[in-house]
Amino acid sequence: MEHLLDESMYQRCERDIWPLTWLGYEDHDQIQQYEIVPVEEYPRIRGWSRAQIDALQNPYALDENGLAMLQSMLFFGAWEFLSGKRLSTTDYIVETSRKQLLQTRSLRHLILLIWREIQKEAEEGNSTKHQERLERFIQAYTTVAGWFTRFTQETRHTGLVINEVKSLGRQARLTLEAMESIKLLLPPEYANSWVSESLGLQAWGLDLDAYRRQLKSNGWCPSFFNQLQYEGLSVVEFACLVNVRDDMPYWKHTDCNERECAASNVDTSAWTSNHRARNCVCDRIAVPLSAIRAVLESGTYFVLDGDLLLAGDPCGNAIVPIATGLSYVAFSHVWSHGLGGVAEDGLPRCQLEYLVQILQDEACEEIPNKLFWIDPMCIPQDEELRTTSIKFMDQIYSNASAVIALDSSLEMTSLHDLTVEEFALRVITSDWNRRLWNLQEALLSKTVLVKAKERCISIQQLHYLLCTGLPTTVATKFRRQLSIMTLGRSRRPTSILLLLRSRMASNRADEPLVIATLLGMDSGSLFSLNAEDRMYRMWEMWGERDGDDRNIPHAIPFSMLPKLSKPCYRWAPRTFMALEKFNITGYLTADATITKDGLRILCHILRFSNVQLKLRSGRCLTIGVSSMGLSQFHVFAHRDVTLDAIALEELPVDSNMRQDAYIDAMGLLSESANTSGSSRYEYQCHIDAQRTQGQHGCSKIQASITQEWILLA
Repeated sequence: MEHLLDESMYQRCERDIWPLTWLGYEDHDQIQQYEIVPVEEYPRIRGWSRAQIDALQNPYALDENGLAMLQSMLFFGAWEFLSGKRLSTTDYIVETSRKQLLQTRSLRHLILLIWREIQKEAEEGNSTKHQERLERFIQAYTTVAGWFTRFTQETRHTGLVINEVKSLGRQARLTLEAMESIKLLLPPEYANSWVSESLGLQAWGLDLDAYRRQLKSNGWCPSFFNQLQYEGLSVVEFACLVNVRDDMPYWKHTDCNERECAASNVDTSAWTSNHRARNCVCDRIAVPLSAIRAVLESGTYFVLDGDLLLAGDPCGNAIVPIATGLSYVAFSHVWSHGLGGVAEDGLPRCQLEYLVQILQDEACEEIPNKLFWIDPMCIPQDEELRTTSIKFMDQIYSNASAVIALDSSLEMTSLHDLTVEEFALRVITSDWNRRLWNLQEALLSKTVLVKAKERCISIQQLHYLLCTGLPTTVATKFRRQLSIMTLGRSRRPTSILLLLRSRMASNRADEPLVIATLLGMDSGSLFSLNAEDRMYRMWEMWGERDGDDRNIPHAIPFSMLPKLSKPCYRWAPRTFMALEKFNITGYLTADATITKDGLRILCHILRFSNVQLKLRSGRCLTIGVSSMGLSQFHVFAHRDVTLDAIALEELPVDSNMRQDAYIDAMGLLSESANTSGSSRYEYQCHIDAQRTQGQHGCSKIQASITQEWILLA
């Protein structure tokens, strides 16, 4: 993974990088003249016999020499074919006192050469070269991925060979992710014309527990692994080199688990803002509640003049009703980091002085009057005034000249001590970027400034710095994450729902308030409802929108997310803040329509000849469907359930699908047809389906399949 690090980070972290053992294949440099061929032809030009080449088809049956050739093919063969350049083992194989290691530092230079060539081809308008590169990428990528899927089969070996196969899996995964970042250098019309299959890290035979332990020992929250693994192995390994243990003086992760970070959850009804120093005893400054009430009851909101507040506001001019064209900054922070509270209590003078000092940052030069808005000074605990204030949240953050993100860890992080990628990782994984309300505040903003130790830096500037550096896998991934944080202002529903998966909230009932606000719905109508009724009403309002605005991605009802119990909305998630159950990935098209009678959705429906099935939790059922060109596949339910149909998100005979791939499915129970003629089904549960050719002792049933529009109730 050395190619992921720039020189400064490599020098700091070289000893902590997990080595990749080179299995000892020596023939790569011995033949000085040979043609660059497709990856699978690599063993042939190295002089291997047909019998030896055929033996490569089963990695678990290989001897060490065969595994060594396979390793050379999946690295040197793949990169030579993709780049069109000959690689030398002297640049990549390092001798140590105990063994040889594969060291990918020189890949940085190769990636740089490819990047420059693509830029030159773009300047020349050479579409032929672009197409050739795309075809090379697809062939190299699919070959490496195809070979490695064989590694995931059940093994009959133990000991050294198995460890070597796991090492090959790690190498192959890092290779594929590096290739993917190169593909993205092509113009969008080429880069987006082919989408690789998304494979979770669990499919690669990796020791995931070792990564979890390393992250935890470096001070990361146990829940971060689930968040990072969505970005791939390169990001996980990069994070394993970043130590954050010394950056958390106010909070720890002892009460957190792999599903949720609880470190920043607080009882908001009883929380009071802290002083900046533990021994500080300065006075507290608050805005008179009567002044807040007067402005809010006039039908608008207000901002504050910090200098006047610090001076005692003798003339009552510190509270400034909003007016057209008024410039101000809105602060976005994490309650548990010290600033949480309510307007009745205000803030300690030391905290207010700190906020006023931040407004002097050069990033705020275009805001001449240094006015600001922050919730512990502006939102009262009084229920009526609090509700009125929250109704203005979309205007407060969307009208602000800038939103400044405050996170205690980031505020102690020096921009001079870290690489751009390291600081981007800190921002992406910060508590600020994991809180629910901060998502709303960031997506509504014109620009987000992150407060670091020395100064503020905008998300846009951080994104630009990643764009101008070497396009490694981690730089590409972090760039995409930062884009989502800012480009989310378009308020595409699919983007918003994806962003919710790693969010946390002290009060989970706030989730539908945030979704409704971001989608332009009336969030005020949700305040008086309980948590489930809030989510139900949010979905109901979504279905009351006009035209295509009622549509949602068809992947949503197929997800493992917990669902509502309300009739006509049993398919609808009761929360999206469940990272371990959030199996919605890839590009999402809004093609299912919410109606008052249920969700209208196009599905592949399996029927069982008027037979109701009773699936038991954890038990497997084999379904045979001869019309699909595939003999059978397995289905699993996670609870006991009765159903008479199964809806598949996709067909298990897709030519791009691995033999053992899982398909998301839903268990259904028939209801009567409705006036539109569509069959109506009651959603029962999420089901895992697996393409297979073996029965493995499961009970078996035949089914017919059709593709049709249904109503999901």
